[in-house]
Amino acid sequence: RFYLLPELTFELGGKSFQKSWTGSFSLNADSNSCNRKKEQGIIGSDILSQGVFCLDPYQKKYAIIPNDKFNVPSDTKGYSLPCHTSSITHIPFVDFTMGTHTQRAMWDLGYNGCILIQYPEKRKQEIQAFMHHYSGATQYTYTAESAMRDMENKGFGAGECDFLILDSVQIGRQTFYGSFRILLMQNDKLKRIKVNMGSDFIFRFQSWLNYKERKIALIPLPASQQFPTPPPEIKLDQQMHISALLKGGSYEKQCVRLHDCLLRIDDKNLSDILRGISSCEQVAFVLEALKHARQCLFSSTDGASKTVLIR
Repeated sequence: RFYLLPELTFELGGKSFQKSWTGSFSLNADSNSCNRKKEQGIIGSDILSQGVFCLDPYQKKYAIIPNDKFNVPSDTKGYSLPCHTSSITHIPFVDFTMGTHTQRAMWDLGYNGCILIQYPEKRKQEIQAFMHHYSGATQYTYTAESAMRDMENKGFGAGECDFLILDSVQIGRQTFYGSFRILLMQNDKLKRIKVNMGSDFIFRFQSWLNYKERKIALIPLPASQQFPTPPPEIKLDQQMHISALLKGGSYEKQCVRLHDCLLRIDDKNLSDILRGISSCEQVAFVLEALKHARQCLFSSTDGASKTVLIR
């Protein structure tokens, strides 16, 4: 469930409401949560489907526009995606390409996270084929706890999961380029593969969800306005080894690899930089220091040193 900010303006049928409901507004893809009435600020798909649902994450505003008054701005280049909806639940799905086959993915306005792929053990072979198809992509193995902390979500189960960052994804006939995070998690409570498109993808666009015509219109937000912000180029563990490396980033292009150890930032040894900093704050402190540095020094697993120019 993604909680939008309380100061959000909500429009329905030409009427504008601001801070009119208790607590934060929430978008929930499950129509059973709402039943066309106010319920702790939850807005379900049965209400959203009464018109065209417009979402502008940068302006922190959404609206439900009557079908006869709907008009996507014609002077802006965007995308149009066909979607599938059920006449009972109204939940929208899009066609997401998983390697060599297509899987229907929920356009999940209630999920604050990356593209999530859950699968039962009996479908693990298909997931391995999907990962093999993107073998050139950045891939990591996370514990479920680490992955959920990374994506700011809870409650999807336990066990190890795989994390990929792809430079493109295909939905319908459209290919989208950028940096897309995909979390693959085994969930034996499921009988089939389940895909959710979360806010990490949806909030890169101003969007119009037209339930009647079963289409989603998307206009990309400028990079500076996209939410959430792109992932950092590197992540560090407590020992200052690289635990995640963004594919195609400046660090990778300068031959930095996973497990390389950070030694210096500019002309200061790491031990000097971290003097007096508590252990729980050291990683965040170093990553922030790297944003303002000119260069840094890494040591690889074979003992070789690498100087990296940051800016």
